[in-house]
Amino acid sequence: MTTSEKRVIAVTAFFAIVGIGLIVTAFASDHWVQSELRGNETDNRTESAEMKFGLFRGDGGYDVLGPRTVKLELKCDLSESICGYINVKNEDKSIQDFEKQIKLYRNGTKDLETYGLFGFPLFVTNLVMLCLSMVFGLLAVGFAIFNAVGRPIETIAGVAGLYIWNALGLIFVVIGICVYIALFYTQLSDSVPHMEMLVLEGTTWKDDTKFDWSFYCVAGSAGAYLINIFLLLISGKKCSCSYLKSGEKEVDNGMILY
Repeated sequence: MTTSEKRVIAVTAFFAIVGIGLIVTAFASDHWVQSELRGNETDNRTESAEMKFGLFRGDGGYDVLGPRTVKLELKCDLSESICGYINVKNEDKSIQDFEKQIKLYRNGTKDLETYGLFGFPLFVTNLVMLCLSMVFGLLAVGFAIFNAVGRPIETIAGVAGLYIWNALGLIFVVIGICVYIALFYTQLSDSVPHMEMLVLEGTTWKDDTKFDWSFYCVAGSAGAYLINIFLLLISGKKCSCSYLKSGEKEVDNGMILY
């Protein structure tokens, strides 16, 4: 492997670290979904609410007879496979309201999101896919460093492995993105405004619910894996192990090295 090829492979380690870092940032931040509600102007209402939701927490505020802040935390009922966000500043009452909404959903005929709730299966599938993407990203980092400074003996530890780890990291992060998009458009885009309406009752609302920057960090992670695959393609290094080839040559010359 030439020096230039090793340099390109070392760069792939950097982009794999970037990809992992973006997913970690998305996990740790509370800006996956942003929602704003405004009182319908035709009703001459001035109340408003603005919330930001992460995978596990959220925060925001609403203006009803003065501004107030809200701290949110994810709450899931695994027996019902239902999740929602509760207000940690009034946790006991919020948990009671959460359980009440589940009962109303089970006894009613309306959709889950009407009660400010969403399904656990899609939510946990997104988490699993992103975690798997990080695992393969770590493998890509480790083997890229090994290829840049060492001489891999097995094909899977060489450039072929780098293609595999980066491709799997890309596949799982893309699946995670698609699952979250499905969750957003089938449930969250409707359930998030209803969460706020539970606080702000008695009027009609104009809502604006959209993806926030944490979600786009995950999309950036997919871009990092794509860049790595592109770098491997232009590096000119084939999916084979030159160490094995040199070993075969030495055997042909009557020498076997261990």
